[in-house]
Amino acid sequence: MIFHTGGTIVFQDFSPGLITAILLYIPVNIIIAQKALQEGWISKRSLTAFFFLGGFIFWSFVKLGLLLMVTMLLTSYLWIAYETFRLKRAT
Repeated sequence: MIFHTGGTIVFQDFSPGLITAILLYIPVNIIIAQKALQEGWISKRSLTAFFFLGGFIFWSFVKLGLLLMVTMLLTSYLWIAYETFRLKRAT
């Protein structure tokens, strides 16, 4: 959403992705995050970290290119796997 809002402001022209982000992506991701927290799939700490990591990954792709993006994505998947196994062992 920030990307499309920024584009709309900077170019003073409407970005259609802004409506999709506001009406679809944000509500769906909020629901997914709430359910994941309720069902114990992720901790609040991990969810917060992933929120910032996602922003950093997007910024990295825009600024630094595909190789770093793939590296960060694989790192994220490894973290998800680690957290999943850690939570399963704790229960």
